[in-house]
Amino acid sequence: MEFFREVPPISLFISMPQSSEEFYYSVPYDILDMCLYVKNHNIAPEEIAEAVHLEVEQVERVYQDIDAKRRATRYQHTPPILLQKINEITF
Repeated sequence: MEFFREVPPISLFISMPQSSEEFYYSVPYDILDMCLYVKNHNIAPEEIAEAVHLEVEQVERVYQDIDAKRRATRYQHTPPILLQKINEITF
């Protein structure tokens, strides 16, 4: 079991030398985390670009990618529509 935790994730469906994180998010997780933090705190791309070693346009694309993924998964964060109230469930 320890072996599986130590193996880096891979993208099985592409043959390019690219990680799953870069394929799906276009940047490594550490850069995505910083961009996500500053986006969530309404900080302009110009203020983070140098710190993450990206051009302002690249940070703007990361912001757009975050917005697109949030739009695509918004339904997963909404409570279910119930036909009647179920007392054991609260939302």
